[in-house]
Amino acid sequence: VGGNYTQFGKVCTMVVNAPPGGGNLHSMIADEVIGMSLYPNPTNLGHVTMELEGIAPEVEELVIVIFDLYGKQVVNLSIGTDGAEQMSTVLELPNELATGLYTVRVMAGAQVHTQRLVIE
Repeated sequence: VGGNYTQFGKVCTMVVNAPPGGGNLHSMIADEVIGMSLYPNPTNLGHVTMELEGIAPEVEELVIVIFDLYGKQVVNLSIGTDGAEQMSTVLELPNELATGLYTVRVMAGAQVHTQRLVIE
């Protein structure tokens, strides 16, 4: 691959043609993204409210997994969506969660969203 040299090293040009299945690149990306918010964050209340937007209508179940800083799974639960494209739910956190940083991963079919959660 030919390219130019810059202060950042060798660069090349990449062209993205129509994505598989037709459509455009923007629609392909938008279909794979869900919006998620957690609050209060940081928390010391033993629970956190999770709001989700952009869930694909064919998704019947959300899988929510929380990992500690070492990658150990500390929460794993499933919630039915009833075809909703938006949801709000309260996640009860285990009492034994230590103060620190956690990763919350929500899987909705092929859609995945990850966000940090701080326990005080």
